[in-house]
Amino acid sequence: MLLKLFFYYFYTLEYSHLKNILSLLKMPFRPFSGILK
Repeated sequence: MLLKLFFYYFYTLEYSHLKNILSLLKMPFRPFSGILK
């Protein structure tokens, strides 16, 4: 249970980090950000 919670937290953290990077790059990754969202 605790392990699942940890993985969920880590995944959410990484996902928001990835979205920040994509929004910073902004140019050729426009379709990909649409898919990821």
